[in-house]
Amino acid sequence: MASKSEHPSSIGDLWHEDGPFVIAHSLGGLITRHAINRRPDLFKCGGVLYAGVPQRCVNVLGPLRNGDSVAFNKDVLNAQANFSFRSTFVFLPEDGQVFMDRKTGGLIDFDLYDPVMWQQYNLSPCVSSTNKPTSVGILSTASGAMATVFREGKDVREKLSRWAPSSPGLLLDGTSRKKTARDDGTASSQNNFIVAPSDILVSEPLGNANEVQEIAATGAGAAAPSMTTPAASNPQNSCTLPLSVTIPYLDRTLRETKKFRSELAFQPALAEQYPPCAVLYSKTTPTVKAARVNGLEGIKNSDYSDLVFGAGDGVVLSREAMLPDGYTCEKRVHCDRGHISLLGDLEAVGQCIEALLEARERNKRRLLRTLGRSTPSSA
Repeated sequence: MASKSEHPSSIGDLWHEDGPFVIAHSLGGLITRHAINRRPDLFKCGGVLYAGVPQRCVNVLGPLRNGDSVAFNKDVLNAQANFSFRSTFVFLPEDGQVFMDRKTGGLIDFDLYDPVMWQQYNLSPCVSSTNKPTSVGILSTASGAMATVFREGKDVREKLSRWAPSSPGLLLDGTSRKKTARDDGTASSQNNFIVAPSDILVSEPLGNANEVQEIAATGAGAAAPSMTTPAASNPQNSCTLPLSVTIPYLDRTLRETKKFRSELAFQPALAEQYPPCAVLYSKTTPTVKAARVNGLEGIKNSDYSDLVFGAGDGVVLSREAMLPDGYTCEKRVHCDRGHISLLGDLEAVGQCIEALLEARERNKRRLLRTLGRSTPSSA
């Protein structure tokens, strides 16, 4: 005789109405995806909204080498502090293509998960035998950016619109119409500022240093890591820990992080148990895509000041905010907010939640049909 587990007699055996709906932002989305792959049964009756969740994020390399600021404090997040945050490493891509050869224009293959490469190419003072101060790059710290805005009070959107004529990735429509394209991922504009649909590289420097500082102080960058925080601005940039401590820590952290990232991939065997997913993203703010260097050797002494930009939310590139290959996305909604304030667009969030609720009902009806076919008839 078949057991109840083999032939469920009611939908209650397979479905529960209080399935969780998760709204996951940035790193929280990676943690959620990992939890779903571990226990999909806990989520299958709910849904997940991923907001600004990166598959990779180049910006973390700057704070790991040069430190970063929190508001007006330049010391609390020095290079050693960032190095101690193991979650920082989870944004590093496996292919290591975060540096662009200035001469050839090609991306350099670099193994970011090899601790020897970190030592050899000076990616962090915590594992390097040298700690040379770097010059100020094109992007400043968040505190410097905020100070600039408070002092000058200029409108960031106006800065963006003035960059448009000289930047191939930024276009100006010349009208006062307000356009929004949420679901189809097409161009979006706000106050005459449009970003092309694709992640076009912006090869020219984006405005002057003060203007870029102001961009960092918007919702896109006020709490975002800066790629080019100057080492000279942080007197605590040197590491106080011996290599006998930092190198084993780095080796262990990179191995654990690489394993964690591998467990984020789509698993075909779990496909039927995955909850419906939606993605909220932005592509209206120049976002770091790579740093130009003078070949492989140039990585050692680069100050990360010559940057390549793409369309994103100021922290996460729009294409990196999509779900990994294999996952099904019920709806992709575009908004014009920066990374930190993505969830502040309540209309966009509402569209995502509505799509998840509809998908949840479809899954329930499909389960009912399946249950009707598989339940044995009573004698």
